[in-house]
Amino acid sequence: MNLIDYACTLLKGIKEKKYSFANAVNKKINEMSLSTSEISIIKDALKGVINRYYFLKFEIVSNLKVEDIDQIDYLITSLSFARYARNFTITDTIRMMKENYVENSLSFDMDECEKLFTRIGNNPTSIDKMFENVFVKKTSLIYSYPEWLVGMMRKHYGSKNAYKTIASSRRNSPINITPNLMIDDQPINDKNFVKTAVGEYTYEYIGKEPLINNELFKKHHVFVMDQVEQKLVDVLEVMQGDKILLIGENKAVLANAISMRIFDMGKVYYAALTMESYYNAIKINDQFKLNSNNTFESNINLLCTHLKYASCDKVLVIPPSSDFGLIRRKPEILVTFNQADLDGIIENEKKYLDEASLFTKKGGTLLYATQTLNIKENDKMVRSFLSEHEDFELVEELTLFPFVYQTTGMYYAKLQRKKDEVEQND
Repeated sequence: MNLIDYACTLLKGIKEKKYSFANAVNKKINEMSLSTSEISIIKDALKGVINRYYFLKFEIVSNLKVEDIDQIDYLITSLSFARYARNFTITDTIRMMKENYVENSLSFDMDECEKLFTRIGNNPTSIDKMFENVFVKKTSLIYSYPEWLVGMMRKHYGSKNAYKTIASSRRNSPINITPNLMIDDQPINDKNFVKTAVGEYTYEYIGKEPLINNELFKKHHVFVMDQVEQKLVDVLEVMQGDKILLIGENKAVLANAISMRIFDMGKVYYAALTMESYYNAIKINDQFKLNSNNTFESNINLLCTHLKYASCDKVLVIPPSSDFGLIRRKPEILVTFNQADLDGIIENEKKYLDEASLFTKKGGTLLYATQTLNIKENDKMVRSFLSEHEDFELVEELTLFPFVYQTTGMYYAKLQRKKDEVEQND
């Protein structure tokens, strides 16, 4: 195998959802018998593929007329080597492709391929001129988004918001920090942290050295937590003595942030949806030693074996979603998500919301949140729920666009379960 073959193997694993892009470039690649310089080259090329997949695909398909998806991916990966890998030239790429041409059963014209790579290696197609007045096509190619997703976001939020959201998803996410209130509830007084406007306790790390070397972080005075999740803690209006249920995957840090607001005078039940989430939560619980946190592994159908119905003051449910709001952090979503799966995801989200409502006390709060920007999973889901559950009313809802909060995108709806009329009159 040469470097292109290694990169193709990793790309295939990402597309088949065997592992994430981050896992591929940080762990899987180290399992291969490669030198440090070779690993660096493959990382550059793979980042280029994930971040520019649809643009590179457009260049390949429109110029070489290749139809087989495996060969298209091979050519996309090769073109990424030629364009984005440091210390790797177009000549290096063509030589490597020719070496494996027969072995990989490639059927495209190698001479045409060499001409194409040479022509566009440093002079990519001018998208602005080709599709100046075609919003969906132009945005799709510039930011390497599936055309159907660009069209959907434009339909839901208008051209301006869709474009700004898509453009912001190609920027790096800042390191968001929240203080450990169990140690110190005073504002952070450190030049390496700057206060944000998202939540009461949210900060951004602007230090030059790695966060892991910062004294506040090493001593557990602060921990990493996304701004939008900190926003959910604020919206939940946690009070000492509350009994709170959190349902979601990989939300251990969020569970701990809620527990810190209770100060061991109440209870937080974290329903981890997978065993991996459960073990991660236990590890984090041990680090922060929060007595109010009760973590258990359970799917949505078995929650009733852990808690009684109508027993929680507040319920926060974050169901598995299409994750379109997480593209800034997980760009492989654009390559791995299948539009055909959307109906099943929406049906599953409805099940989560319906089940979570059963554990909310009368007069209690139900907070529904998704890490996506899709009206069918957000606004329409909540409207449908309210039409079927007259004992709930909408208190507040908000779409958190990544270009506003400089972080991931999210939607939340704060619902309240109505009290009985007798209770209200009393």
